[in-house]
Amino acid sequence: MRLIVSHADILLEMKKNKGQIDTAFSVKGFKGWYRGIQCLQTHQTSLAHLNSVTALNNFLSAKSIDEVINESVTQQISKLENEHLMNNRKIMWHLVEVTVCLAKCGKSFRSHDEFSHSFQKGLFKEFVELLSRYDMVLQNHFQNDLKNASYTSNRIQNDIIYSIHSVLLQELKHNIQVRLPLLLMRLVT
Repeated sequence: MRLIVSHADILLEMKKNKGQIDTAFSVKGFKGWYRGIQCLQTHQTSLAHLNSVTALNNFLSAKSIDEVINESVTQQISKLENEHLMNNRKIMWHLVEVTVCLAKCGKSFRSHDEFSHSFQKGLFKEFVELLSRYDMVLQNHFQNDLKNASYTSNRIQNDIIYSIHSVLLQELKHNIQVRLPLLLMRLVT
């Protein structure tokens, strides 16, 4: 698209030059190079030359149609990747919330038979299925995404538990490092 606009710019600049072009190089000619040099110097400062130089610079600085299309496709892919990333974060946030809730209550996560056709799949899967009935993000995830990437397997549950454990441990260490000197100062005084 930009390439077509550039051609239009050149045509516009050519229309601006109509009637202003020095005929010394195209029609009249000249005898002796000293007159040619004078004509070149006059032409360089003429409005026709300046308009033509501007049109050429505009044309050369314009992006080709391939570059414009590539940039557009790259932006669209980046936007889709960001949307997919945000959607995955929402899904993981729901799964972490379910894990925290079950851990706070001290309930077991899994059952002996967690297949999709079983009656009791374990509290984690049952809770996630319940939430997916009311939450569109989870519902779309379980209906449309890959079946081997549902993030409800026992390994993923263990990974979520371990991640929560790591975060809590880091937070606890940080709190001890910050508060221990204050406690020691209070005991000493």
